[in-house]
Amino acid sequence: MVKAPLAGGTLQILSEQTAVSSIAVAGGWVYWTDNNLMQLTRIPIGGGTAEVVATGMKSCTGLVRDASNIYWSSEAGIWRLSLAGTGQLKLATSLLANQRPMAVDGDYVYWFATDLGSILRVPK
Repeated sequence: MVKAPLAGGTLQILSEQTAVSSIAVAGGWVYWTDNNLMQLTRIPIGGGTAEVVATGMKSCTGLVRDASNIYWSSEAGIWRLSLAGTGQLKLATSLLANQRPMAVDGDYVYWFATDLGSILRVPK
């Protein structure tokens, strides 16, 4: 995980990872899913100590955020966690593989289920 200034300059390593499948920035944190470790991890955007905020996630394939929460998908379903790092909640249960959250709006999380060839949604 590397941070680079927009104007150019020295790269800063935030965390050394090998199996990052999705990444998002929200609320002063960089979040990522790691398919080898099956977890959602975050690190302060300025660097520091990484912390695991969710575990046991097989085949994470998407990560999106809004002003209050971070959302991700796994083979088990669609999940939500507050940006404070608390309140993990499964929003939808699925046995489908390849769920890819695409977007969030004020009311829903939307994703593409490649197994169905469909765009689905669930209330946030």
